[in-house]
Amino acid sequence: MKGLTLFFNYRFDAYCIGMRELFEQIKQFSVMIVLLFYTATPGLLALIFLWMGKVVQEQVGQDGSQIHAWALLVLQSVLFLVIRPVVLNSANLTFQRSLFSNLWPLRVMDGVLMTISNVPFWIAVLLASQMGWSKVALAPHFSLFIVAQLIFGLISLYRPTAVFISLVSAFLLVGWFSTLFLWLSFIIIWLICLTLLPLDKYLNVASVSNFKANSQMSFWLIWVKEHASSVLWRFGVMFVLLFTSDYVLTLRPDLIEVIGAFCIALSLLLWGSFIFATKPLLKQYLGFWRSLKLEKKIYRQFFGLHLCVLFFVWGGLYVWFGMHSLMLFFIPCIPLYVWLAWLSAQLFSVMWCSSVFIIFLIYELLYLSA
Repeated sequence: MKGLTLFFNYRFDAYCIGMRELFEQIKQFSVMIVLLFYTATPGLLALIFLWMGKVVQEQVGQDGSQIHAWALLVLQSVLFLVIRPVVLNSANLTFQRSLFSNLWPLRVMDGVLMTISNVPFWIAVLLASQMGWSKVALAPHFSLFIVAQLIFGLISLYRPTAVFISLVSAFLLVGWFSTLFLWLSFIIIWLICLTLLPLDKYLNVASVSNFKANSQMSFWLIWVKEHASSVLWRFGVMFVLLFTSDYVLTLRPDLIEVIGAFCIALSLLLWGSFIFATKPLLKQYLGFWRSLKLEKKIYRQFFGLHLCVLFFVWGGLYVWFGMHSLMLFFIPCIPLYVWLAWLSAQLFSVMWCSSVFIIFLIYELLYLSA
């Protein structure tokens, strides 16, 4: 029993240290976003509670509650893609498994730490407590949604592929079920079935054994395959961002230019920060590329790929939001984002914050004064 107590204390201390380090990594970006968009931040937080309210107040025959429930599950899954290594203490996983012949202590702590970290779940519980549990009993679909949050959170730790497939399936089945309760029931059952299947064996997507680094491009593709979570959570955030902006535009269609620029700014920040993940890999193998006399080529490819990604993101959002002139001001900023992100995170942060502030200031001076 004493050994279990020591292990639980170790896991909790490792979790606290890991979360502290994670917050340090994202602090400069989160503080910067809050300072720059401080008027919109409370509204974005209130929007999550509004989505929860839409889930509670289901209207039979309409798909809105299913869409909002799905968006909240996506938001939760993105959160766990980011903090999953911290919750599992992945860096010391082999050491943890060597301590016990049975893995149940690890699973118990995984579940406890997952529940502590599940912010959308606690928001739902807070909303339910404010409503009163007697009223929640009259809305069984909301109770099932809270259960779904716990199940999705737990399975996302061990089977993120199953969560991804179930979320895609859930989106395709929106509107196929007459009530939110039936839709959630099917998704939960489908997720559990996917969890029990050996998906890695069946999918066998681009395994390292049959995907060889015989070119510089495949070198990067292998990295993306091995770090798929780093790409998937960015796509998840992008989807939630687009869904949120689409919802706000239904209420205020006159703000499409500002909201479009806001989404482009956050998306460029999101994908520009991807350089921080790939830069260490380039430096790690720089001697190898230098020995092959490919140093300049791999540098050009590195910057070219990141420029293509950022311009592709900008172009897609530019078309999505109706090609307004305010969004054109981001074009000269993109090469600067890539160059400064390569130099340091601080320079990238300052450049991003300054450019967004100047762009919105120009909009205020030129458009609102007209």
